[in-house]
Amino acid sequence: MKKRFYRILVCVFVSVVLLEVCLQIASLFVAYAYDRNELTPGDEGGKSILCIGDSFTYGVGASSPDNSYPSVMNKELTDRLPLRPNLINAGWPGQNSRDLLAKLENQLEQHEPDLVFILIGINDKWSMPNELLLEPTSVAPDTAEPASQWKLRWRTGRLLLWFYGNIRPAKNDCEDNVENNAGSESGMADATANRQSPQAEIATPKTPMDRGTSLLAKGDLQGAIREFQLALQTQPGKSAKIHQGLVQAYSMSGSRELALKSLNWLEDEYAREPGRETTEALVISLAVVREMDRAVEIARKGVAQFPESSTMWWFLGEEYYRRAQLTDAEAAYDRAIESADKDDPDWNAILLRCCARTCAERDPEKAFKQIVAALLIDQDFPKSMVALDTCRKYISSDAAKRWLEELSLKPDEQRIAQALLVSLDPLSSKSGLDEDHCRALESHVRQMIDRCVAHGAQPVLLTYPFPIPEVEAICNRLASQTSVRVIGIRERFDVALRRQKRDELFMPDGHCNDQGYQIMGKAAAEMASQLLKE
Repeated sequence: MKKRFYRILVCVFVSVVLLEVCLQIASLFVAYAYDRNELTPGDEGGKSILCIGDSFTYGVGASSPDNSYPSVMNKELTDRLPLRPNLINAGWPGQNSRDLLAKLENQLEQHEPDLVFILIGINDKWSMPNELLLEPTSVAPDTAEPASQWKLRWRTGRLLLWFYGNIRPAKNDCEDNVENNAGSESGMADATANRQSPQAEIATPKTPMDRGTSLLAKGDLQGAIREFQLALQTQPGKSAKIHQGLVQAYSMSGSRELALKSLNWLEDEYAREPGRETTEALVISLAVVREMDRAVEIARKGVAQFPESSTMWWFLGEEYYRRAQLTDAEAAYDRAIESADKDDPDWNAILLRCCARTCAERDPEKAFKQIVAALLIDQDFPKSMVALDTCRKYISSDAAKRWLEELSLKPDEQRIAQALLVSLDPLSSKSGLDEDHCRALESHVRQMIDRCVAHGAQPVLLTYPFPIPEVEAICNRLASQTSVRVIGIRERFDVALRRQKRDELFMPDGHCNDQGYQIMGKAAAEMASQLLKE
């Protein structure tokens, strides 16, 4: 018996060693397969742009390196700038935030970039790096390694962590599609710019304001600005909404001073005649430029004067939710739902899901039924999955079945709603980052920002093309605390996915394809062009 035990022990040990050897060889092979020249030289005297990140920066899923988002950005900038910029794509598959921070000092010294684009966080969800704290002038021990160099790591343990469910693969992440947090300027812009009826999406916009709103929803910021400026001359009766659109477009493109000019116009108009449209436009515009206290003050006065304003009730719900005043948030969302235009299905679905996340702990039945109602309105299963994900700890599978029966749905509605029940069990598995690793990720990104600024480079943060709430929250928080700009990539994809199928933008493994990287690259080029011209 004892000999048998030792034989089993030896077999297990040998198997683990062989597995580790195989993983190391496979990793080395992948490293050589991915290795490539990361520098694309521009014109002499041109600006330098450093892009750091993981596989979404490297361009996994693109048909060639020329179709990664940094390369797309570089092509776009060639037409916008007098001199072609020097591009350094230092993205590398599998990197986490600790890896990026460890390499950054040497990269800054070597390339002396004017801009640094940072997209990171998804790999922290499975590699769970410990926090790396560097002195302001220190260099991490492993920064001598080039970004593409293969690293000797214990890979069997990492494989086991993945196997036992401590991560969620990127494919599942990119199947989520959620409404935006109103606290960020891009989130507020998306939530208001895209409120169009189905007919409005199909028909060609006839007025400059409608065309501006449509272009803003598509992410064409310069085109939106041109149309809104034309609308000011031809549609004076819509000036409040036009200036709201300008505040959103200017803010998203990084032109804060121009955004404040339109905001000042709204302030003056509100002081002269605080009508409903002007009040709504001013509230949204204040939130876009992050003057939240003033926005809340005006919204409270606004709903007292115009209780039928779904927009202002929604805004108050978002702000109460952000402040963890859940009872007040639920009441505000309820009023928004009650006063919403029933001919605007997308808006009604947004409101229902917002309310569901707020009331889930106190009234899980109400939350679940609101998620079902939203799904039946827009039949957007990914958004419903995200909403259900936020409520999963309060909703059991048995309770959900019972509540679904109580709704007495039609057969076709029942089939749609049943899909939510299938998702309840998988949602109980661990996903996302715990508090300690969120803190480490935020610390690493903050240190990257500080090092970029110390080297005279302007950092820019990007979000992923699908919802990763922890990463988005960290980006928005750092943006509010520093001068760093954030590009809401996920918001651009939310808009695109209303018109295109998911497989037109993503590969089966969750990475972007060429069309997806086109969206990312053009969004990055908009920001880079603005910053390099300032």
